[in-house]
Amino acid sequence: CDQLDGGARCRCPQGWAATEAMDCGEVLADSERVVIVPSAATVTFSQGRDDVPAAAPCHSVTLSHGYAMARSETTVQRWSACVRAGACPQIDWCEEGVPHPSADPRVADHPAVCVDVAASRAFCAWVGGRLPSESEWEYAARGSVACTNAPVRPWTQMTLVATLAPNQASFSGGTSPFVGSEPPFVDHGGPTSPVGFYDGGSHAALEAGWLGDPPSYATADGRSPFGLHDMVGNVAEWVDDCWHANYAGAPADGSAWPNPGAGCDQQVKRGEAWSDVDGALTVQYRAPKSASARISYMGFRCAFDLPASSP
Repeated sequence: CDQLDGGARCRCPQGWAATEAMDCGEVLADSERVVIVPSAATVTFSQGRDDVPAAAPCHSVTLSHGYAMARSETTVQRWSACVRAGACPQIDWCEEGVPHPSADPRVADHPAVCVDVAASRAFCAWVGGRLPSESEWEYAARGSVACTNAPVRPWTQMTLVATLAPNQASFSGGTSPFVGSEPPFVDHGGPTSPVGFYDGGSHAALEAGWLGDPPSYATADGRSPFGLHDMVGNVAEWVDDCWHANYAGAPADGSAWPNPGAGCDQQVKRGEAWSDVDGALTVQYRAPKSASARISYMGFRCAFDLPASSP
């Protein structure tokens, strides 16, 4: 790195942060960027659900551009690196709830919350990405599951069932060990869980950092067909689309849906959060939220355009 202050700190390139070894490390490494549609590939999938007005009609979308998605929601630790670099604002207040304290190591790998759309876009741009479109998000969450009026969960394609076990995601009615009576898991940011916690493995309290009992907690696998974590539950995620009441007239090419002439005060959120009941934790569920909202159940993850393949 370029050493500053007599070697006391590093100046790192955009999207990189100083390590304890006085070097620069990439904040979101290639291993954390999961290819959803390869370069030069074309994928057609079903989006929506006919029996839910806001998600109707179920329709075909063709994605003909290569893109990747972050494996996990953006964490407090990664957000803090962007703040230190001067590319992201410090999040020190919420309209609802309280943000996770950046200096508390117990929440370093929990999702950053109370981040509005503009700040989310700033982080994604800093790491070389952008917010995903709603179609890109849904394909990454559901894969090739056809149109159905049944609830589709991220794991439906692999298991052919759409049930939600209480230990499969962070949601209201689940059995998350992070639902406690002490901060930082209640007073700050709500009872989020570490990103990727629901991976089908067993976790120890000492390792994961929850307070009190149980000493260990076995999770069901909540990953999407592409291995993405927390596509339902933990925090709801911003996507790049303006809110429309249904899919009538939605883009068929998977691009973000603007609202020409009417502005974009209301943005789409997907995936829902620790505060929501299981009925909302489907990959078809969509809802509006003010683009300037800073709330303890809102977070985000980034998408990345892939370079076109050589002829």
